[in-house]
Amino acid sequence: MDSIPFLDERYPVRTICADDTDLQRYDCLHTRSAIRAALDDYLHMPLKRVVPALQARTGNVLAINGENDQEVKVFAEATHEAPADKYDAVVTSVPGILVYVWAADCLPLFLYEPTTHVAAIAHCGWQCICNAIVPNTLAVMSTRFGVNPAHVVAAFGPAICQRCCEVDERLVESFSERFSADELSNIFRPGQHGKRFLSLSKAVTYDLVHAGIGPDQCFDTGICTYESPIHSSYRRDGLVGLDRQLIFGIVLK
Repeated sequence: MDSIPFLDERYPVRTICADDTDLQRYDCLHTRSAIRAALDDYLHMPLKRVVPALQARTGNVLAINGENDQEVKVFAEATHEAPADKYDAVVTSVPGILVYVWAADCLPLFLYEPTTHVAAIAHCGWQCICNAIVPNTLAVMSTRFGVNPAHVVAAFGPAICQRCCEVDERLVESFSERFSADELSNIFRPGQHGKRFLSLSKAVTYDLVHAGIGPDQCFDTGICTYESPIHSSYRRDGLVGLDRQLIFGIVLK
């Protein structure tokens, strides 16, 4: 497993970015059982809990706060049909709770605010982005944890890049509900035969900029999961089962 130095070397957090070599090293990542054994082994720090986002393609957020690690599900009106009782982002102010997502092309978004010591992880596939997962997560950080979104720092984990993410042109209409025409021209590049090339990172960047987060507060690993030989990719490999997806997470020290 690797980390995101932009966060780990500057702030009191630890991050996790797994790759295919970790799937070979830790059997529990294949089955998702006893996953704490792998996480404890890598982090060398005691974890109180491990809490995953549920990869449900929603704009919903789980908040974990308080002395008793109280959980509050924060649901948002969905732009696209999605389960009402699931969530794709987790926010916490409790040290020792690792919040994480699983992904195999979708963009894992790490968020941290130093003043309030609040962290979040969000699963940013195209459905989640259309369901406003990024502004919803920042809104939860603000309303429930007192975070000023303009002070948040962000990091993008490995995800499929624009040149490898060919989609149907009809998808532009789904994004048009949340982004301007100028923004859409960057999020989608023209392809052939009614296709477009989608940039998840550009869409997420626009959401962050709208919240007041500047470019110097953002970091992108620059790793394309489709092009990387050590990262799982739904697009490259076909259907990627749960045993092939990779874990990305953050924990407060």
